[in-house]
Amino acid sequence: ELSEKPKGFVIMDAIDGSANAVRGVPFFCSSLAFATENRLSSITDGVITNLSTGEMYSASEGKGAFLDDKQITVYKGTPLYKIVGVNTSGASQEIMKKLQPVFEHHSHTRHFGANALEMAMFAQGLMDVFIDLRDNFGITQCVIDSKKQIFKDVTLIDLENPFLSNENNIQLIYDLVGFIVVFFLIYLFKTTAGKPKKPQIDKHLANFISQKKALSILLVPILLGLAFFNFYDWFNNVVILGKYDVNIDFLFFVDFFTILILVDVLLLLISFRYTERYSQLIRNTGFIISTIMLRLSFAASGLTSIIFLVTGILFGVVILAIFKRMEKVNYLG
Repeated sequence: ELSEKPKGFVIMDAIDGSANAVRGVPFFCSSLAFATENRLSSITDGVITNLSTGEMYSASEGKGAFLDDKQITVYKGTPLYKIVGVNTSGASQEIMKKLQPVFEHHSHTRHFGANALEMAMFAQGLMDVFIDLRDNFGITQCVIDSKKQIFKDVTLIDLENPFLSNENNIQLIYDLVGFIVVFFLIYLFKTTAGKPKKPQIDKHLANFISQKKALSILLVPILLGLAFFNFYDWFNNVVILGKYDVNIDFLFFVDFFTILILVDVLLLLISFRYTERYSQLIRNTGFIISTIMLRLSFAASGLTSIIFLVTGILFGVVILAIFKRMEKVNYLG
């Protein structure tokens, strides 16, 4: 920012690859960029200087990229050896799992220690793919390749190659089909359950209801404490420690379903004291199994997660349908 009313902003990284510079590894650079507004997306011009060789890379919006005075482009052919640049510094185990196919299919992965200079080499056509997974890039990773230019996440969809040749595209199909199937199974569950019929409350049922209420009241502070602990853990990791790779999919719900399973089992054991109806006991046991499968879906990923989710709900629907046929009455809940 050059004045109180700036016409633009200058962004500078004096030394990219400082560890290389300190240790004497000849791969580090200086970067300079100009932006029209106070955000990275408004950058219009940039310069990268290789401080080891004196080479200067430059680029301007709409004018292309240059090495000194010679225009350069990304490599658009089919390389004999495909070189993948990747910086995994600070990447979580979950992110590394997502990158496993990259390492399995490409034996020539590289990281030289100066991201800006490596992106310049990519623009020059010396590198075919560049992936940056540093913590300060946040949960979304920046991936640049010669065909799609910029990916915000390594799991995004590839629309350029044959659709079914990309496993991420296939995963999208799994997700969409899984969503429709789950929604339909929930509809089946509600229609199978029907409208609850008000039961006749005897002494045994009244005692069972009172114990369920007591257990519900006990769960309130436990779940509130769990929610507070998970929020504090997330806040401490992301805001205080700056660990932006925290997997938000595992916040609260995994522990919530674990507690839910334990409570269901406890209620099942309590129900043994008040009923000997085989159909009810099997129904309650089946719902516990269904909940366990839902819990497993959180621990799995990809198609396996969807299979656990759909199977868990389907199992609950089947158990409920069998129970209704055995009882010949509306489901009492």
